[in-house]
Amino acid sequence: MTIGIIAAALSTLNSGLNSMASVLIQDLYKPWRLARQAGTPALHFVRAGQGAMALVALVLGAMAMLCYYWQQYSDTPLLAFALGVMVFSYSGLLGVYFVTLFSQRGNRRSITAALIIGFFIPLSLQPYMMDLLWPAAWVTDIGFTWQLVIGTSVSTFICWLGKANPNPETSV
Repeated sequence: MTIGIIAAALSTLNSGLNSMASVLIQDLYKPWRLARQAGTPALHFVRAGQGAMALVALVLGAMAMLCYYWQQYSDTPLLAFALGVMVFSYSGLLGVYFVTLFSQRGNRRSITAALIIGFFIPLSLQPYMMDLLWPAAWVTDIGFTWQLVIGTSVSTFICWLGKANPNPETSV
């Protein structure tokens, strides 16, 4: 039973790492490389994918260690901490999702801006950041659910500001 659990965990981890490395190579590196040097051999992209897999694993490992020490330092219960950390990525993702689901607006720049702002809004609402950014009278402890609502609302608005591309087949 233990081996089955470990195999399932490794399978899930491997597919996540593979998909992140694939996004790095196919969506970011390959178009950049082909624009600079046409005719790059396929073996180059296979090697780049292997390197991206190692890079993503190192970054996720570093993030896991950071989150471990961050949770220990904050004395937050583990479930509340995990839900609070998810706010950083979900607020931007939900904002982009809402715009693409309910409208025809949004473009590459507004989506990128919405994802970045969706990260920084919850960051600015953390108690340790509020102490640095806001006057003492404005500092309050906002729960992670409200951080998600505020971050999603702002990132939805930012993504909605982008005008839709009239010819999406030609955009990359």
